[in-house]
Amino acid sequence: MGAAESAEGRWGLSLPWWSLAIGVLTTAFLVGLALALLVMHALTFGFTSVAGLGSVDEPDVDRYELALAGGIGTNVFGALGLSRLALRTRAAAWPRVLTALLIAVVTGALATAGMLTPGDRPPAARRRPLTSTRRRRQPWGSTSSGRSAVLPSSRPAARRSRRPRTTAMTRQATMPRRKSGSAAR
Repeated sequence: MGAAESAEGRWGLSLPWWSLAIGVLTTAFLVGLALALLVMHALTFGFTSVAGLGSVDEPDVDRYELALAGGIGTNVFGALGLSRLALRTRAAAWPRVLTALLIAVVTGALATAGMLTPGDRPPAARRRPLTSTRRRRQPWGSTSSGRSAVLPSSRPAARRSRRPRTTAMTRQATMPRRKSGSAAR
């Protein structure tokens, strides 16, 4: 009986329970990350509003709470799902603590990435138009008034030939070879 087996026998926890136990640590990391981001956002907002340097939206605590709830959900349910999945793979023969640590790293990274992706655009970005103010040129031409000279529906449809397209490889394979040496020159 090795040291790892005796420790597992002493604690007697299955892999999902080890994943949840280590998941508590990654959840504490996620809470600390959300709090640090909220504090940094508040400090940046305060500094820019006092100094008049630019426009930073005030921190929206609800968005941070929603991101944290999504991160915790991804962490907990991801750890349970991956631990159940790991029981059906070769990882079932590994020490349970090592497998749970690997699962915690994967779900913690996914939860952190999920927390840091913006859910929606901030209020200042909602006021700006999504497209640029310049008009884009249409490929079929336009008049000086900005209206299309040729309507898109009146363009002829692309016709497909009955012969298959030839590529450089098929042309090379079907072309006769040139003779090399002095006869080719």
